[in-house]
Amino acid sequence: MSHSCSHHHHAPKNFHKAFGFGIALNILIVALEGGAGIFANSLSLLADAVHNLGDVLGLILAWAGYLLAQRKPSERYTFGFGRFSIFATVLNGLLLIGSSIWIIIEAVERWQNPALPATGIVAIVALAGIVINSGTAWALQKGQHDINIKGAFLHMIGDAALSGAVVVSALIMRFTGIAWIDPLLSAVLAVFILWSSWPLLVEGLRLAMDAVPGNINHLKVKEFILVQPAISDVNDLRIWAISTTSNAISAHITTKPGEQPENILRQLQHALKHEFGFNAVTLQLESDHSVCVSDH
Repeated sequence: MSHSCSHHHHAPKNFHKAFGFGIALNILIVALEGGAGIFANSLSLLADAVHNLGDVLGLILAWAGYLLAQRKPSERYTFGFGRFSIFATVLNGLLLIGSSIWIIIEAVERWQNPALPATGIVAIVALAGIVINSGTAWALQKGQHDINIKGAFLHMIGDAALSGAVVVSALIMRFTGIAWIDPLLSAVLAVFILWSSWPLLVEGLRLAMDAVPGNINHLKVKEFILVQPAISDVNDLRIWAISTTSNAISAHITTKPGEQPENILRQLQHALKHEFGFNAVTLQLESDHSVCVSDH
């Protein structure tokens, strides 16, 4: 049995400044919206503040996951620490869903006893929220290939949209005096947050359970291997995520008689990395002389 391993490192775009920028600005907007929401008696503004607080925690988790994903493997953690980015994605989704449920409960209570908020303050603070969240989203938009960063990006886009809706509702209430618009908008925003965050949570849970990543088709990978001229069969094909940006594959390969096993495996290894973007490929030849080739 022979082993051959090579290492490929691609320096990721540095998102440390983007995360730090986003966290600092969102702490500011949470303070502004929370204080103004209490002062102006606006549930929609308070809901936006709570959601932004969830985003602050989410950004911190995403940043931690991003940092750990870049740490080198150790003797105990042989795949490195990238899996934390998956856990961060799951926690992010749970934070969004939890905050949405809280908003719906508060909206129902406020609907029973509607009160007109100070619409001028609400509109001004919500406008500031649009600017801050849009700026944070812009800083993160190039990292959407990583579902961990994509989750943070979607949070910011969602918050900017929510702040925009708060501005519109404040203007409508200012000119019509209809107080129930505030809890109604809060409930609508909460449903939107639930709808947008559910797929993120589901994909994070799938990856945590070592499911095939959503951007890879297991059947297509198997078909790709079987159409190679020197290969007759493939068994024990396993595909899983090492982190939110790195995927791994392992398989037992059976070659046709008369073929050179090591050359076949190296060529297939390269082809799988090129075609599907696998970061770790481990292939074992099923023959009289078993050969294992692994690349991380």
